Amino acid sequence: MTVNQHICLKLLGITKAYNQTVALDDISASFTKGKITSIYGPNGAGKSTIVKIICGDVQSDKGLIVYNSKKVNFKSYRQALIAGISYVPQDLGLLKNLTGLENIGITRNLLDTKSWFSERDIKEYISKNKSKLLIPNLSVPVELLSAYDQQLLAIHKALIFDSDVIIFDESTTNISNLDFEGFLSVVNSLKKEGKTIIFISHRLEEVFKISDEIIILKEGVIVRK
Repeated sequence: MTVNQHICLKLLGITKAYNQTVALDDISASFTKGKITSIYGPNGAGKSTIVKIICGDVQSDKGLIVYNSKKVNFKSYRQALIAGISYVPQDLGLLKNLTGLENIGITRNLLDTKSWFSERDIKEYISKNKSKLLIPNLSVPVELLSAYDQQLLAIHKALIFDSDVIIFDESTTNISNLDFEGFLSVVNSLKKEGKTIIFISHRLEEVFKISDEIIILKEGVIVRK
């Protein structure tokens, strides 16, 4: 079996309701190693709810998640990150009073309480990736960075953990068309490494550029895939 034929992650009958509002209704989908799968839909379609359920931030009411052929039920993002799933949340998930380096170090601490990313670790990462996507100033508090640089920092914070599954939830909101090409270069390099990429977006033009497969979501239901 080749890399591109291996299904890394499956959602089977995922359902989630908030009181009387059904956010997701019997969602089943597969995500393959070495492919970029986009989940496209308007605001409120349920895209971010899918991500939060995969990563353990939200628990589904019904359904199963199968990861690397095993049933999983993550209770926190820490558990998902340890298992090899990382994501860039829509709200970026940054502590704005801390520096970029400190933000990355804190996330690293989720994996290993005895380890911390040093400046040397970050510099090595930068030297490997500087040609792919701009890297913001990591030595100043995040609150002093532009919205665009905060977006870039959040992307790098996810990439640095070398996870098997990487989820980008509306991660290109503040990136220009030119820098989207840089982002696309990064994602394609991850694809070649055999990573499973999930790209969440409401921008159809980006979805067409980046995707190997597209899942269209509307009002919590998959209408086409």
